[in-house]
Amino acid sequence: MTDVLGWRKKFGVLAPSTNTIVEPDFHAMTVPGVTSHTSRIHLRDQDLSSDEKMVRLLEAISEEMFFAIDRVMTAGVDYLIMAMSAETFWEGKAGNIEFIKRVEDYADVKVASCASAYQAALAAFQVNKIAAKPVIAVNAATWWYALRQNDIHDQVYGCGRLLREF
Repeated sequence: MTDVLGWRKKFGVLAPSTNTIVEPDFHAMTVPGVTSHTSRIHLRDQDLSSDEKMVRLLEAISEEMFFAIDRVMTAGVDYLIMAMSAETFWEGKAGNIEFIKRVEDYADVKVASCASAYQAALAAFQVNKIAAKPVIAVNAATWWYALRQNDIHDQVYGCGRLLREF
């Protein structure tokens, strides 16, 4: 059944329970016919003072993430966005690929990750050297990537060059 407001796509957004920025950012970047539906990944302890504590946080995210997916899938979303960069960058490219596979296998929909979004954004800007990289906001890159992966090429003004030009 076609959704009245999300007639093009309904994005399920997985965000940390502590994040107060991603949801309003995504709403500000919306395009006609695309809606975002946020589900929170419950974070109990955010102590990142060591690599070991970071690993514990990532393990907790991994466990809690599936509860968040279950909740947002009840909205009938047809695409997921992981709006948390740590989970997708921590183990490098291989870790991101494994993360995407794990989520797509579980949810049976495609997923955008921050790491994949940055890789695509740097390619769009034709950046080959770290010293030459442009400043790209993670939320803008991830929203842009999700739109483009779903063949939605609307230009969004006021949210950076990536959404406006690519």
